[in-house]
Amino acid sequence: MGVADITPRDLNIFRILSSGPAQLGFIQQQLDFFKRGRRSRRQTEDPDEAGSNPFDISEKHEAKSHQIYLARRVLVVRLSQLRKSGLIATRRYRAMTGKGIFTLYSLTPTSRDVLVQDGYAREHIRMVLPHKYGVTHELAVSDIVRSIKREAGAVHYGFSIKDENTLRSESKNRRGRFPDLLVTLYVPRRQESPLKKVLALEFDNSTEDPDYVVAKAQGLANKKKLPSLILCRDSQRTEKLRRRFDELAKEDLRLMVFFSLLSDFISKGFVGTKWLTIDGRAAEVIKSK
Repeated sequence: MGVADITPRDLNIFRILSSGPAQLGFIQQQLDFFKRGRRSRRQTEDPDEAGSNPFDISEKHEAKSHQIYLARRVLVVRLSQLRKSGLIATRRYRAMTGKGIFTLYSLTPTSRDVLVQDGYAREHIRMVLPHKYGVTHELAVSDIVRSIKREAGAVHYGFSIKDENTLRSESKNRRGRFPDLLVTLYVPRRQESPLKKVLALEFDNSTEDPDYVVAKAQGLANKKKLPSLILCRDSQRTEKLRRRFDELAKEDLRLMVFFSLLSDFISKGFVGTKWLTIDGRAAEVIKSK
């Protein structure tokens, strides 16, 4: 398969994977969104079904389920073809429960270059397949990147991203500490040039010792002058980290670390997310106006 054989649907698959690895179901769902346009993600009722015969509704659902099944079969075949052509990378993992196997799909350098040639910004693209212990963490980072892309399109700010793997490969000290994402934002301002902000974005999966998290943020602040934005899964972890930072952090770090929930950021981005400082005060990372 050559570049000339790549279809518009293949390009959509590459765009879906440009934020990071994804499972088959997510790819199929996103392709359906591309196909239907920007319809609601949670359309719970078909308007044509209102007042319909229950047996007709059942038949429609059965037909729709069959269509979804066929579409998935076709997608699996196409992904296999793309993998054999070096355009998709895959890796199989055992589920955390120990029951079942699932596959993650990722871009390759070849498909990344195809996207760039099609006009997609290289600095918006990630390529990674995590080790078996990093799957949950890596999928969360991919969700974060997707949120940044959605917000950038809505707020019209420019941005670039580099993930930990990219930063490590570019560094002379590959054993150093790197953030999950280094995000550069270009925030528009009225009658002025865009404001450039460089941020270290970290997803905390409650697996690291709080002292390590503090030391990492202190190192990023001291060596690279980078503010750290730490996203946690729940408020209990957020509070635990915040208290530890309050005990250990040096004074210069108090205005350079911000906490919030992963779910909040994924749904609201930089502007709408509720951020907290080490002192527990509300803060804005990007001004809403």
